[in-house]
Amino acid sequence: MTTRRTFIKGIGAGLLLPSTWDLCFNFLEQRGEPLLRPPKAVRHTLYATCWAEDYQFSLDRVDTDWPSEDLTLREFAEDFLRGGWAANAHWLDDDPESPAFEHSAFREWPYAHSADANAFYFLRDLDLGWFDASHETEEGYVDFVEGVCPGNDSRLVTADLLGVSLLQERLNDHGCDVLIQLT
Repeated sequence: MTTRRTFIKGIGAGLLLPSTWDLCFNFLEQRGEPLLRPPKAVRHTLYATCWAEDYQFSLDRVDTDWPSEDLTLREFAEDFLRGGWAANAHWLDDDPESPAFEHSAFREWPYAHSADANAFYFLRDLDLGWFDASHETEEGYVDFVEGVCPGNDSRLVTADLLGVSLLQERLNDHGCDVLIQLT
């Protein structure tokens, strides 16, 4: 059986030093909370919301509910789509003042445009290395989930408390200017 310690030490090549794992693990053991050293600058915030034992990440806002059905397509784009109306108008071919609820973007929101999905795409595109195989570990994991169950195409990223610490360290090492905040 692969443990987190042997997995981290075995991957080598500087992806994550064993001393970093030990530092995060010891901090969690002593204080009961993850080590979250802030980056030098903050451009984005990853909110880590606790669901049972795992934490689920959302990028730059916490999604708890679906967007209002009363939003216009323009309002929906400005509030929920990366880049707002200007970046999405070319494929949002309907009238910008039409109800967003009637547009496919609204139906695609949970798996393509929600803050959870934005965190998934953002972290996936960073090529953080060892997190790609996190399902092989017992603690200190970060999992990228595509399709929670049949009929649910949501995309999200989850982690345990040690994984939250390790992810913050990894983001800092890559100079990503991302702060993880527990909610």
